Amino acid sequence: MSEPVIETNATPARKSRRWLIPVIVVAVLVLAAVGAKLAGLFDRDDPGPVDPGQFVDVETFNYYGGVVEPQNTWDVQRDTGREIAEIYVAVGDAVTTGQKLFAYDTSDTEMTLKQAQLELDGVNNEIDGYAGQIRELTQLRSETSDEAARLGYTEQINEMEIALRQAQLNLQTKQLEIDNIRKSMDNAVVTSTMDGVVKQVNPNAGYDQTAFMTILATGSYRIKATVDELNVSSLYEGMAVRIHSRSDASRTWEGTITAIDTENTADSNQGGDFYYGGYNGGEQATKYYFYVSLTTADDLLLGQHVYVEPLLDDGAVMDSGAVMDDGVIVDDAPQG
Repeated sequence: MSEPVIETNATPARKSRRWLIPVIVVAVLVLAAVGAKLAGLFDRDDPGPVDPGQFVDVETFNYYGGVVEPQNTWDVQRDTGREIAEIYVAVGDAVTTGQKLFAYDTSDTEMTLKQAQLELDGVNNEIDGYAGQIRELTQLRSETSDEAARLGYTEQINEMEIALRQAQLNLQTKQLEIDNIRKSMDNAVVTSTMDGVVKQVNPNAGYDQTAFMTILATGSYRIKATVDELNVSSLYEGMAVRIHSRSDASRTWEGTITAIDTENTADSNQGGDFYYGGYNGGEQATKYYFYVSLTTADDLLLGQHVYVEPLLDDGAVMDSGAVMDDGVIVDDAPQG
């Protein structure tokens, strides 16, 4: 029987299979790690570019989108029973206290005043006539001793006195009407009650239930921001916040939350003012407005879009920090 042949060297094919197996294992592990990383990215709360109208969570850190608006806004209403003769301002104009905004047409009012004045003169004549008859009847009654005649004069005097009182009442009513007409003419020119900027002029105001003119006060700003229903409970009135510029990460302002409006949703009011790009991942939670009073508004511009950062009582940020790079919030920032 012959001895079995023992191979001392492996063939080239077997050698290639030996190093190929570890390579495949490593590749599978790498692909698994990449898949887990991607899954973690898609599962994060921050899905992409910041939508200032929605809640942003960067490593459990909260930012809210907002816009600079005036502390006071004046909606100027018009009298729909009167025609507008002239409008003195346009959208974008700066106005000062006492400046003329618009004027009513007074041509019809002037004719109404003249007619009312004629009617008033007529009532005065009636009063004078009744008063004269009463004096005459009283004189005649005093000169007669006939009781039947005296009784007749008395009845006539009573009738004249009733007519006189009615005429006097008519005089008061007509005088009030004239006073109102004159007041209306005096108020024919509507002037501004504050310094500000004309935001809108609506010629159809009164017919479509909107203000005829809106004036935004200057010199006093606040922040109007949005928060969704899932996070509104984390905010409270009196809470300190830091305001960040969207365009310059080095610019910040301090402020305090003064009001949280949970009675009205942002979408049903002016929510569109805050949707200016960014991620929109389908269905979103209901959003509400909250308002921030500023300690200082230096260099802030009316209509400027900003980020609102809630702070803890000691001024620290809520849990972790973040910085903005070209208006986008990024991770791994130092705590404030």
